[in-house]
Amino acid sequence: MGTTVNSDDTAPVWRSTRRCDNAACVEVAQLTNGVALRDSTFRDGPVLTFSNHAWAGFLADLRAGRWDGKSTEPDAG
Repeated sequence: MGTTVNSDDTAPVWRSTRRCDNAACVEVAQLTNGVALRDSTFRDGPVLTFSNHAWAGFLADLRAGRWDGKSTEPDAG
């Protein structure tokens, strides 16, 4: 894995999401100052990084069901 996410996290520990039921999964890695996300089928591809605050907000929206619809935009409310 030749991906360096930032200078503080030269070797992130990647794990598959809990709901992964096949080889096509999302993998996450906890970083010093946030979270990294990648496609498990393209491990040498791009990595998205999020601050801890942004990631916590995203998870709160997921738990609240704001991403359950067909829209790619979260509910306003």
